[in-house]
Amino acid sequence: MLGKLFGYEMRATARVFLPTYLVLLAFAVLSRSSLSAYEMQPGNGRLATELMAVLVGFYVAVAAGAFVVALVVIIRRFYKNLTGDEGYLMFTLPVETWQLVTAKLLSAVMWQMATLAAVAASVAILLFRLEFLPDVLAGIRAFWEAVRYELGLTLTATVVLSLVLAFLSTIQGILLIYAAIAIGHTIRGHRILGSVGAYIGLSVAWQMVSSVVTMLTTGGMLTTGSMLLEAFWVVPLIGIFLSLAACGLLFFITVYILGRQLNLE
Repeated sequence: MLGKLFGYEMRATARVFLPTYLVLLAFAVLSRSSLSAYEMQPGNGRLATELMAVLVGFYVAVAAGAFVVALVVIIRRFYKNLTGDEGYLMFTLPVETWQLVTAKLLSAVMWQMATLAAVAASVAILLFRLEFLPDVLAGIRAFWEAVRYELGLTLTATVVLSLVLAFLSTIQGILLIYAAIAIGHTIRGHRILGSVGAYIGLSVAWQMVSSVVTMLTTGGMLTTGSMLLEAFWVVPLIGIFLSLAACGLLFFITVYILGRQLNLE
């Protein structure tokens, strides 16, 4: 049943996300084509530079809009489907509360990753020039080798752990929104205000806990030169454990409130 819920959620949200990605990529292609046309004409160097500045400004707005759309859709789908008027229908389905939350979480994570990929692809389209590819690859290779020479295997571990931490942080951020909405809807008459307050409170509490734990576990490394290299991979490793704990706690809070404490009246 979880697969069916996930499939339904993906189809419902695809109607918003796919057109957004098409607009973003189309704008990048149009901008790149316009710049190439101006660069090919003699005497248009300054005009091409000015046009580039204008197009980049518009592109930043469009790219930022893509992330805003993703955030709004994530909040709206959870708020409307589980805590709004549609909640009566959703909670009559023969599924567990955790399955409802998990389906929306998986969908939200997928679209967050897709949005990031679409923005990255549009940046590549806008800025990429085939003749620069060998130089770009050579620069990346030289940078990687230089840093790897200094840090050794620590660099590989740090990169891998940082990517895992970034993925878990995305999940944690979504669950933080879900938990805040669930907590806010236990406050009659001030649900939206309660959700905002809960989000701020949970965020501040998380920052305090993570800062204290990180300082206690890495303080000696950061002040000891011989252990400084270890801190490069220890810090993201600690972040992973903290993020896993936060995800578990936020998921439990959300499911518990929706399953036992939610008031849809």
